[in-house]
Amino acid sequence: MASKGPYRALLLAIAIGSAAAAYAVPWLITPYDPSIPWYQSTAFFPRVALSLATMGALIELVKPHARIEGSDEIDASESNVRVALIVVATFVAYALLVPVLGLLISTAAFSVLAGLVAGLRIRTALALAIPLAIVLWVVFAKLLLVAFGGFL
Repeated sequence: MASKGPYRALLLAIAIGSAAAAYAVPWLITPYDPSIPWYQSTAFFPRVALSLATMGALIELVKPHARIEGSDEIDASESNVRVALIVVATFVAYALLVPVLGLLISTAAFSVLAGLVAGLRIRTALALAIPLAIVLWVVFAKLLLVAFGGFL
């Protein structure tokens, strides 16, 4: 495995950055109405998404990375930090844009971008992103009545 220092620093930066963004979500959303119940607030979904990013980075930071001889584990030295940073930046942008653009548009855009970064063809990314965005929009915006702001 390559040096763990930069990898651990990146995970710590992701954890701190996403936690700070989750804390700042109410100030980033305009207009933000604090009288709405927390589970229907426009801050609910971005905070959940950013909290998951924070927890994922912290779990990855503290879990042991023992190298077992002959295992099928992926060697982290072959990982692409640039792609990881692009995905994290896209995820944070997604969480912050949901209240502005709405869940449907933001989810579709994020899913397409994530698919393209993962190496999917544009048709495949669109074929996966559009139904996913519609299902999430119906479940959260229509059934659970979570307010996302934005257009849709």
